[in-house]
Amino acid sequence: MPNFREHSRSLGLLLWMLMMVPVAAFAQQSTIVGRVTDTSGAAVIGANITTTNVNTGETWKISTDGAGQYTVPDLKAGNYQVMAEKQGFDRKTIDGIGLEVQAVRTVNIELAVGAVTEHTTVSAEATALQTSEASVSTLFEEKLVEELPLNGRDFLQLQLLSPGTQAGVGGTFTAVQIAAQNIAIGGGNFSVNGMRDVYNDYLIDGISFKDWMHGTNGLNPSVDSIQEFRLQTSNWSAEYGANAGGLVNMITKSGTTRFMVWSTTI
Repeated sequence: MPNFREHSRSLGLLLWMLMMVPVAAFAQQSTIVGRVTDTSGAAVIGANITTTNVNTGETWKISTDGAGQYTVPDLKAGNYQVMAEKQGFDRKTIDGIGLEVQAVRTVNIELAVGAVTEHTTVSAEATALQTSEASVSTLFEEKLVEELPLNGRDFLQLQLLSPGTQAGVGGTFTAVQIAAQNIAIGGGNFSVNGMRDVYNDYLIDGISFKDWMHGTNGLNPSVDSIQEFRLQTSNWSAEYGANAGGLVNMITKSGTTRFMVWSTTI
């Protein structure tokens, strides 16, 4: 006779996992926010905003609110363009909007009076500071991950380049150094702002891979598979409230709409 309690426990665990996967996946997503105005600075209400991921071709369509503002959340890191249009104004596209992992990018758009058939395309301006949210973090882009020398190809050695970060002190259950020799238990032993290393958390594509027994990262993904990652050290949002140290938020490389052809010459 089947054990009803065991089946109920298994079913409950399965439902919990199904609910948590979408929530966790949003943890590494980025956001584009902005305001649409006319040439006088007045808000353009109800403007149609189309956001496109240039790498994958995915699109998101929304409209501006009563203040002319818009928000496009839950975006993957990549290259984007934003187009704004409304009857009575010319259509405008902002190209070259780079989104890093867990970034909030502000893209304000000014529309001139004209026909929708008139189309203006401009390149996004580089932003020196991220003013839409207050977290303190360091971004390690793909170029840094691939080209900086790493002992044992352990990407977590790069964490020591972040302000307020230093090698942790080995305890009863933690590793004593960041090195490939500790790959069996991750090896991600570092302290952020004086906190114990066990208070760090690690996300890969939005899913935690922390080894809760040793308090370190549970695996060392190949540096060739990493697109970029960000180390948050303070002022992160409430969704990351389970840790008091640092938060390693990593994304892996994914495909695009481009068809690549390799050839070799002998």
